[in-house]
Amino acid sequence: MPRFFETEYIGKSNITSHFCRCDACKRLTMLSTYSTVLFLKLLSIPILPLGKFRMVDECPQCGNRGITSARKYEKERKRNLALMMEGFAEEADNPQNCAHALHTLMIYNMKSWFHDVQKSYGIRFNADMRIQFLIAQGLSRFGNYNEAITFCRKAIVLGYGKQAEELMEYCQTLSEASAGIADLEALKVQPEPVFKAYLPLGAVVLTTVASFITMGINSLKNYKAWIVNGTLQNYRFSVDDKVYEIEPGATRQITLKLGEHELKTDSMPPKQFTYSIPLLKQLVKKNVMVINPDDMALLAIDDTEDENPNEDTIYSHSGQVRIFPGLSTRLHGLRKISAQNRRNDPIGLYRPETHIAMVELMNQFGLPAAAEKYAQKALNLDPDTPEAKELLRVALGDSSDEEITAFLKPALETAPTRLPWHLYYQDYMRIHHPGHNLEREYTIRCKEHSNEPASYYLLACVVEDRENAYRFFEHADRNNGMNGLGNFSIARDLFNRGQFADALPFARKALQIDKKNRKFHNLNENILLAMRDYDTLLAMAMEEKSDAPDQETAERLILYLTCAGYHREAAAEIAKLGELRQVELPRLNAIRYYSVGNVSDYLECLADNGSSHIAMEKSLHMDKIQQADELASKDEKKPYWEHLIIYCAAMACKDSDIAQRNIETAMQKIGTDNSTQHHITQMLSGREVPNEETIRDLDIPASEKAILCVALGYRVPERQVQLNKLALVYNFTPAYPQLLVRKWIREADEAHATANRSVSREIARGL
Repeated sequence: MPRFFETEYIGKSNITSHFCRCDACKRLTMLSTYSTVLFLKLLSIPILPLGKFRMVDECPQCGNRGITSARKYEKERKRNLALMMEGFAEEADNPQNCAHALHTLMIYNMKSWFHDVQKSYGIRFNADMRIQFLIAQGLSRFGNYNEAITFCRKAIVLGYGKQAEELMEYCQTLSEASAGIADLEALKVQPEPVFKAYLPLGAVVLTTVASFITMGINSLKNYKAWIVNGTLQNYRFSVDDKVYEIEPGATRQITLKLGEHELKTDSMPPKQFTYSIPLLKQLVKKNVMVINPDDMALLAIDDTEDENPNEDTIYSHSGQVRIFPGLSTRLHGLRKISAQNRRNDPIGLYRPETHIAMVELMNQFGLPAAAEKYAQKALNLDPDTPEAKELLRVALGDSSDEEITAFLKPALETAPTRLPWHLYYQDYMRIHHPGHNLEREYTIRCKEHSNEPASYYLLACVVEDRENAYRFFEHADRNNGMNGLGNFSIARDLFNRGQFADALPFARKALQIDKKNRKFHNLNENILLAMRDYDTLLAMAMEEKSDAPDQETAERLILYLTCAGYHREAAAEIAKLGELRQVELPRLNAIRYYSVGNVSDYLECLADNGSSHIAMEKSLHMDKIQQADELASKDEKKPYWEHLIIYCAAMACKDSDIAQRNIETAMQKIGTDNSTQHHITQMLSGREVPNEETIRDLDIPASEKAILCVALGYRVPERQVQLNKLALVYNFTPAYPQLLVRKWIREADEAHATANRSVSREIARGL
């Protein structure tokens, strides 16, 4: 069978040769080193150079040789010669430098340099047996066998021993063998030019140029356009009845004739558009038309030279068929924009891997309306997407009550039940239609869908009586109907209310049903943390421990060892983990110090770990509130509870201006997307009295609830004592900002005690 493609080394230049014994066939012959070029051949015709190479000590008898790239060979050569020269410059009288020079020059066949070093340093180190031996080796390599024998004798006299004797015998053998070969020159590699091999490649280049010229002429009638898919689904479309299928987040280049065209997709009626770009713009400005059939692609447009000369870059969410300014968008201005994400995308299409990432990107570019439309279209394309809960909040953010109802209604009426849609609906109705009887509505639904576990789960979510709600949750999870979600919901509700011991059995049931569920694991651990059952947590961490634990596993292990009182064991475990060099030791030590309340060493370890949060934490612990406020204001991505922390710290230090600014920022960041956020905002703003039952019902992390209680205590001083007691119930996580919460509660208790003593004294005086 013929081989169409093969490779061959062509051309020989920069040749050096020496008479020696071949390592492979053991014959005495002329070994040659030379430069050559590797070509790819098609049917024995060289078509493409693949790279320059250096052949080392090629044997003409058996063909054995060493091969390395010319670039690597030259790089090593220059580096070794530079080291040689550097050694001479630093200490010329050091025999080690001389030996290195002789060895280097001998390896790279630099005969003239070798003889110069021999003459200048051979006499200087006449008593050094190693130098004399290296000179003998080099002379032998360059064909001066008799002179090499002389230096071998010197090396033997100086005590070099057996190696010098063997080299002397070998030189005598080489001398006799070379004298017996009639024509040594015939064994040397002869130069071969390489330019002929480039002739086929030149022909290909000329053909390519001719093709481009032909394409330029054809562009008078045809030109390229781009179709983009901004979704996460495959879809089919047709242009002029020619069908295309495009993958999620992909671009497709198609050829269109200039003139009228029709675009058809399954989700919209046919769309007529005209493709007419002047030839001058095609060839000079590199314009192209972008068609966005799904209306979900985010495209980057550089429009600095035409309509908006004072703006750097415009980001636009395109229409159904969007042809950008001048019926096109320029290619040359888009590469720099798309380079951050997709270097090979010439039209600047941004397509993150998730819908929420796309929404965040649009908001980052200042396109909230486009983000809302995108979320709506994503939900219409895939109502059961795992991102439905987050997308609904974006899609219906600024919609009217009628629009929200119309958008939700089709999904609420379908079967099987779409859980995220119903949960969003329930939250919305609680906030905006508190008089609507959700319990009655979902009771009717449960009767109509009595065989569906999700119906009982949704009814449990709206039942006001807690015991009845728990019964419905348990019924929904019967026979693993909700995969543990019912038991998890009971456990989470009890946990939120601070009934940790009651929550634990339900959390364990949920975990038994779905052992891989991370939410179930986290709730189970949080309950054990709240109960201060560190021994059980430690046993769980030890089960997960492996020979090479990741950072998260190591941190949990050290935390639970320290909290359980095994301080020596924790220190020993950190030392053992340090030997693996796969964990951040300063962070592990920081966990130990924080768990025992050692703030100074904790902050020092954070600094060693390079934590970006260290400056703010240090400012808060040292009561430098203004500095902490400045640091927080620089980071727009800080969550609302970070601003509540600064609010509490400012109130403790009686800095009302900073406190007010941060409480307002916190309320802005909380929002009102669900009933939990609505209640928090209402309580912080003073429009709702902070009721202990309402706070217990809030479904937020325990550490955030502790901060919220302290903040509400400052907002409503007459309730501060009760709220601080509730904060202590939830302030169990041994991590930032637990110590700060303790400090504020302690200071508030001391202030109340002082005030009570003053009142008692006043009463006593009156009596």
